[in-house]
Amino acid sequence: MKARPTILLVDLSNQLWRMSHVFSKLSHDGEFTGALYGVVRCVAQAMLHVRATRLVLCLDRRPYLRSIAYPDYKQLSRKDVDEELRAKVQVGMGQVLKLAAAVGIPTWGVPGFESDDLVAHVVAAERNRYDLVVAMSNDSDLGQLFWHPRFRLYRKMDKNTEQPIITTPDDFAKEWDLEPRDEYVRALAYSGTHNDLAGVHGIGPKKSADAVRSPAKWAAAMCVHGDIIRRNIPLIQLPHPELPKDLPVPRNTRINRNELIRFLGHYAIKPDSVIIDGMDMVGT
Repeated sequence: MKARPTILLVDLSNQLWRMSHVFSKLSHDGEFTGALYGVVRCVAQAMLHVRATRLVLCLDRRPYLRSIAYPDYKQLSRKDVDEELRAKVQVGMGQVLKLAAAVGIPTWGVPGFESDDLVAHVVAAERNRYDLVVAMSNDSDLGQLFWHPRFRLYRKMDKNTEQPIITTPDDFAKEWDLEPRDEYVRALAYSGTHNDLAGVHGIGPKKSADAVRSPAKWAAAMCVHGDIIRRNIPLIQLPHPELPKDLPVPRNTRINRNELIRFLGHYAIKPDSVIIDGMDMVGT
């Protein structure tokens, strides 16, 4: 029986913001290159760590459908972002998309939806195609996907061990002691999320989780704050109900190694063994 592949789904926006900060000083001929270098190397590193042979860069596509129901969705934090960092992210996005087109890395975005929706779609609709479905993201909303035993969340590197933080369903269960698709979503709806989705004032993750575990506390919360909780639940649930259920997932071919080396060389980035070996995993 042929072994099923592992797919790595990269939340590209999430990674670009992080890498633009981490490698903020890298540039070539006056053009910022930190995001390009950071994303390529970290994605290649992730490919090696999880032994993935499928890679897709997932994109957010504004305006979000969630913003129709909640206009402040992902809006408030945008106003406070450092403009210099924002500019670096935009430069990096252009470079990474050009690289992806040149070397054969699939990019995937659907107008009105977010990377998280695409990851959730793969878990819901195509999970049996893969040995593991791995999301490269720091987004807490993805915790609701841990109902699938072969879902993994690949987070940033641990500075002490120099190993990635890869969350499994068992790790999630130990941390939260909540059922992912129902109880965890309700807890997020009560406390609010990082997406500028306001919860109940004074309620943090611990209090919201405690309330969900207690029928009496939850009944009291719904009695007083049910309007907020009921508004938030459909904004948090993944995938968005209007995402097409028959949406095809991009398929991989082998990455063009020569074009990869040439493209990165244009920015004075010399691919090391991690980049080469990681990208060579794609399509094998």
